[in-house]
Amino acid sequence: MGKGSSGFRSLRCFTFFLLGLFASVPLQAAKIGPLTFTPRVTGEARYSSNVNQSSQNPLWDVILSTRLQLIGDWPVTRFNTLDFSLGAGYERYLRNPELNSSRLSTSIVPDLDIEFSIRVTDYIRIQVREQLELKQDPTDAVGVDDSGNFVFDALQYNRLDNTVSATTYWDVNSRTVTQVGLRRNDIYPLDDLFETTRRIQETMDWLLQRQMGTRFSGGLSAAYTRSRYRQGLLNDGNSTSAGVFMNSQITPRINLLSRVSHSWQSFSAGGEIEDSSQPRNLLWSMQLRHTPEPRLTYTATVARSTQFGFTANTTVLDNYGLAFVWTGFRLGDVRLSGNHTRGRDSGGVLAERYTRNSIRADFAMEIGANAGLSLRYQFSTKDSNRDDRDYDQHIFGASVFYQF
Repeated sequence: MGKGSSGFRSLRCFTFFLLGLFASVPLQAAKIGPLTFTPRVTGEARYSSNVNQSSQNPLWDVILSTRLQLIGDWPVTRFNTLDFSLGAGYERYLRNPELNSSRLSTSIVPDLDIEFSIRVTDYIRIQVREQLELKQDPTDAVGVDDSGNFVFDALQYNRLDNTVSATTYWDVNSRTVTQVGLRRNDIYPLDDLFETTRRIQETMDWLLQRQMGTRFSGGLSAAYTRSRYRQGLLNDGNSTSAGVFMNSQITPRINLLSRVSHSWQSFSAGGEIEDSSQPRNLLWSMQLRHTPEPRLTYTATVARSTQFGFTANTTVLDNYGLAFVWTGFRLGDVRLSGNHTRGRDSGGVLAERYTRNSIRADFAMEIGANAGLSLRYQFSTKDSNRDDRDYDQHIFGASVFYQF
């Protein structure tokens, strides 16, 4: 039995639980005691020129999908509330049936988002959250076949992404707030090809924010993350960061959020990627948000960040983005965005340097009180020092939803 079998069993149980739950609930907004929920159905058709994000064997396809969600809340007490979203969706590839899973548990895609807010005192509250999602995109991950060969051109990377977090907020006084958070993220690959990416990542973070006058607030932040892999392709590692941030309401219509931090990362040796680096990085971000009039908002972002890598210890990302949102059309809202990202791995035999550019246009409109229509176009291109990691991709999509 394959290494991904336990993941499939767990996913299958959760999927059939959701299907049973949906079958027992009427498709209309309802209230059962204190519990209120609203069903939402979404259908989408999209065309992708390169569903596998490949330079050597790009596959185009038309994908049909539908999704059912239950969105609700439960006021457990006067101050404590449970918010939830449970969903299951179905996807079908029309031109490349090999991308359609023969397993019902991955053809019907579940998702879960539960948030529980607990008021401890007038000044302290705790927020607990559970998020589960099945992701299928190939991303930048590298597979390893049964012979130990690297696979760079996989059609899909099926994995469960589960995050559990708890954050405590303390209103120290009318101007000062501090928070402490604990978070665990688990990646469960459902295919043996990507078993080397099975990972547990645990994070503890702290933030102190103080209001300084009516237009400015700022503070300190720190975080520690530990990442552990089940197999020996990638190195286990730890990351520590500390920094400052400032939020400035420069004018009633212009806001600037800026951050600066330094990260220290240490990794074990012996991984098959042969990356012996122990990176140190200065990280920063600036986000300018301008609303020249109530119907128009644009946001400009420049940032340098780091993440645990797919083919190296870490990847440093330099990102530049610009987005416009226009709500002045009578028929609906328009959003335009563009991003330029430069990534570089810290080292090793699979180290990659690349640029990725993307543009996206979205149009959304309401159809009556409970329904809506959205259209989107997206173009992405990646240029890598590794020829097998380049790709171009066009996506056209149309979706409708109905909320009961």
